Amino acid sequence: MSTQLDNDNFRTLLDENDNFLFDCDGVLWHGNHLLPGAAESLALLKSKGKKVYYVTNNSTSTRAQYAAKCQKLGLPAEEKDIVCTAHSAALFLSDLLQSSANLNAESRPKIYLVGNPALERELTAVGITCTGVGPDPVMEGFLADSVILDTNIKAVVVGYDPHISYVKILKAASYLKDPNVPFIATNTDQSFPSLSRNITVPGTGCIVAPVQLASGREPIVIGKPETLMIDYLRKEYGLMPSRSVFTGDRMNTDMLLAHRCGMKGILVTTTGVNSVTDIELVSKSSNPADRGLVPEFYLDSMQIFFQLLARA
Repeated sequence: MSTQLDNDNFRTLLDENDNFLFDCDGVLWHGNHLLPGAAESLALLKSKGKKVYYVTNNSTSTRAQYAAKCQKLGLPAEEKDIVCTAHSAALFLSDLLQSSANLNAESRPKIYLVGNPALERELTAVGITCTGVGPDPVMEGFLADSVILDTNIKAVVVGYDPHISYVKILKAASYLKDPNVPFIATNTDQSFPSLSRNITVPGTGCIVAPVQLASGREPIVIGKPETLMIDYLRKEYGLMPSRSVFTGDRMNTDMLLAHRCGMKGILVTTTGVNSVTDIELVSKSSNPADRGLVPEFYLDSMQIFFQLLARA
């Protein structure tokens, strides 16, 4: 059962938790527009001695770029506060490849990347060479059997790629014919939040799916609702999930992640993806799997969050 946050239960939530984790797009901002109450809430949480982390599935920016964006919007953030799939994928893949029997300490592994420049920068920063970023369209006279593959590819990584094409899907799936080549996906979100009710903005899941279908392989998913990014916070900063709250706008990523990790979940219901109506529908579901989607708490917006916090 989900409960609307009020003065009493918010005060208890604040007393019982040390770490406050926030999804970004749809909770703190829309595109480049800060949402009301977001900056004030996070600054006040920090002034009360709480740890604040920004956790996003979006792979189009590096940690440094996200920190700069937060600061430009007036959000209190340092690079160490950012947990994004581009950086997390790079750390995970670096560990995975360095533990492979095919590599030695001096080698610089090469991967095929269906992604973007920010994801490439994070991978390059941990010593991984990338190929595949940028346009690779179907040219006139294209023959699939004539595609030349790189024999040195050690992994395939798929993230957000505005240049996704048939050729890229073909190459990624072909590299994945080798069962020893890992298949990594930054996330499988269906869509990005949109300011227009008439527009659907396809997410990274729409790029991962054709590679998955063509290859017959299941990817290792880095982002929410998988737990790898929270595992990183536990290892790096000693985060205790039992003393943590995750605030997000998606039930099938943010709230499911919170429950898988043992955190409390707050769903913001008017500025992002899911609404109070969605909570009610899922709460009535007879499917046991849907129980993990229901947040402990919900509120309309970060503006309400700030008002409750100021009174706590």
